[in-house]
Amino acid sequence: MENHNDMRPKRWSAKRKLEVALRLLRGEPIDDVSRDEGVEIYRLEEWKHEAMSSIEEGFKVRGSSPLDGDLARAKQQIGNLSMEVELLKERVKKKGPLVLRRSNK
Repeated sequence: MENHNDMRPKRWSAKRKLEVALRLLRGEPIDDVSRDEGVEIYRLEEWKHEAMSSIEEGFKVRGSSPLDGDLARAKQQIGNLSMEVELLKERVKKKGPLVLRRSNK
């Protein structure tokens, strides 16, 4: 008689754990999944809990990343530089000096 546990993977990939956890989340009895997969019930409960926690965290993400702050600062800088360019264009039209004069004090 062949032992089916010998054919099961020794290490479980995250993808494979997710597939098993999804079976539990869909309502399959944990005893059946444990028997089919050759995994202890306590470990299946851990995988299910990890999957639920990850899903919950995914819903909490608001789509912001550390780069969003950098992007906002870059846009502000672009706005400031654009304003400077416009002011310099106006000065050129008035045919005045482009450099600010320093006081002799």
